[in-house]
Amino acid sequence: MRALRLQSYANGSKQWDEFLKAVPEELMALASICRYKAGSTICLGESPVKYVHLVLTGTVSAQNVTVTGKVSNWLHMPSPTFIGDLEVLAERRCYATNVATPDGCVLARWPVGQFVEAMMDYPKLLLLFSRVLAKKNYGLSVSRGHAAFRPNLEKTVIYLLQYCETAPHEPSSPYVVQKTRTEISSEAFFSLKTLERCLYRLRDAGMLSIAKGKVYISEEQLVLLEKFRDDPDSI
Repeated sequence: MRALRLQSYANGSKQWDEFLKAVPEELMALASICRYKAGSTICLGESPVKYVHLVLTGTVSAQNVTVTGKVSNWLHMPSPTFIGDLEVLAERRCYATNVATPDGCVLARWPVGQFVEAMMDYPKLLLLFSRVLAKKNYGLSVSRGHAAFRPNLEKTVIYLLQYCETAPHEPSSPYVVQKTRTEISSEAFFSLKTLERCLYRLRDAGMLSIAKGKVYISEEQLVLLEKFRDDPDSI
């Protein structure tokens, strides 16, 4: 019965389909369930890696915290995904960065040794674990590489496209950016004032909508954003 628990969290997406095929029932039967409230820290950077986590609901964020307490969230990982994949595959004993949840989440977790043994017994699980990490790194490489020397308007577009690529989405509904302007500006590495200017310019060009402070992106607007990314002179 414990194995059915993973199925109960799935939403029919392609990502969940991969997890359902690769995570064995025997491993799920050994999992502990952890629930974190909004704003909770799950892992502290430089602390020992004791567990591998599977994010069942919600989103987790990799973040850096300065000595003055300023928080920068630089990678958002919606469910399903793993925490600890980088460290385990790199054979590192400590977490590379803080991981927190902005809105709360539910996790399954296993001691590292137990999870590694399961990967040796189940090649599909090892492939999934590696592929999840590769997708994270690919997204970071593309976004950082494309945005490094681009104007802020182009950086904003790249950020929004990357968000839409990973955010949960109903095909008949627009994408909704579930982040505050402060969070976006922090992650995009420019000022709040600059972000506001870029968002309203994109809105005026018909590439997104803004209602009650939220950014909405329809499928048609997503196409326009992709066109702009590839040809910035289109605006």
